[in-house]
Amino acid sequence: MSALERYRHALRGRAADRPLIAPLLPLHGAREAGQPLATFLDEPRGLVEAQLRLAERLALDVVLATPHPALDALPWGAQLELTHDERVELLPTEFLPPPEQAEPALGDDPRLGAALMTATRLRERVGDDLLVVGSVLGPYSLVDAVLGTARLRRVREQCRDRRWLPRFMDAVVDDIVERTGRLMEAGCHLVVVHEPAIAMRRLTEIDFLAVAFPLLERVSRRAAPGLGLAPGERALAFLAHLRVLDFESFFLGEEDPFDAARRALGAGKAIATTIDERKLLSWPPELVESWVARLCTEAGPGFIVSAGKPALPTAVPGDVLAALAAGAARSREPAPVPVD
Repeated sequence: MSALERYRHALRGRAADRPLIAPLLPLHGAREAGQPLATFLDEPRGLVEAQLRLAERLALDVVLATPHPALDALPWGAQLELTHDERVELLPTEFLPPPEQAEPALGDDPRLGAALMTATRLRERVGDDLLVVGSVLGPYSLVDAVLGTARLRRVREQCRDRRWLPRFMDAVVDDIVERTGRLMEAGCHLVVVHEPAIAMRRLTEIDFLAVAFPLLERVSRRAAPGLGLAPGERALAFLAHLRVLDFESFFLGEEDPFDAARRALGAGKAIATTIDERKLLSWPPELVESWVARLCTEAGPGFIVSAGKPALPTAVPGDVLAALAAGAARSREPAPVPVD
């Protein structure tokens, strides 16, 4: 069964030969390509071959066309910072430009051009055998990255020109809709919209419905079919609202149990559980394998195995990542026949 078939089975809640293995770990492409992380994020080279090698060696079902979703904020003036443990953080701009000046021209974004070329080449190489996945930074997280949380709140409450913020958000939505569409046209089967700021800023339900949800609604309504959403950790309280949007798959944290997420989202949505990064960084491979097998068995059809977050450092050993596929395969093995 191809990766695309497994994904379609997950969308329909049907049992496949095994769950789809779809870790979204773009930074591991740098290690596989033999590049320093800073160089990889600035100008990734060898990404196609690196992704193909990772998929083959670790028995993954996905190849990633984009180096990191945080890069989407750079054309808007945000700054990227690498921490000592190789995590990616975004620093907001120091000024508030008019929206017409802040909005980047996608045709001038070399990173997007490189991602489109990577998506096309990956699709030519893998067809539907593997899932070609692109990633974009979500609208709320992009606004948060450009303005910063405190400034966004201040602008919402005190901005004299009330037209400024809506025009700025219009430009953000336009950017994401165009990015996702071009990635799909280039060859991606799935584009995941990452919204890490929803969890990082610990949004209340009121703030979520006031700012984040309307932006996601506009993106999902206007974008081409084939979008996934990664709303961050502890998103269960928001899923009942998100279920009405046109996202076909959700990448959730282990804090949001699969059965509760299924009840909140209803049928027709694929649900991925991202294995907690602390397990990947500290557990031996055999323990990770057993844990994944247990999760897959308990969840049943429609389950996708993912891992970590885009910011997960490259310190996760390859044999631990390989245990994801091994655990998924174990969950579909027939029960042993007892011997008298």
